[in-house]
Amino acid sequence: MFLLRLLLQWARADFRNPLSQAIVRLSNWLIMPLRRMLPPVGRVDTASVVAVVLVALAKVAALQLVAGYGVPDAIGWLRAGGVAALLLALVVGGRAWLAGRRPAAA
Repeated sequence: MFLLRLLLQWARADFRNPLSQAIVRLSNWLIMPLRRMLPPVGRVDTASVVAVVLVALAKVAALQLVAGYGVPDAIGWLRAGGVAALLLALVVGGRAWLAGRRPAAA
């Protein structure tokens, strides 16, 4: 859901759409407190990016617990954080690359 919110922001989706409003309402519980602490950097909403990473890390911890491995050790957290950071870098880098390929406005 948090990733959907981030993608909707990046795609400049119409937030008057009922589906977009539902996603915003369901994700505000985490985004709004983060937004008070983390200002946006340029056009990137850092609160949404951090929320996506936090949810991914929480998912790793939950899956480890359910699988019976316990809470991940430092290596497990680094591995999970590295994967999340790599995905984030690919998304942000791809977005920057696509922005550079757009024809200039007349």
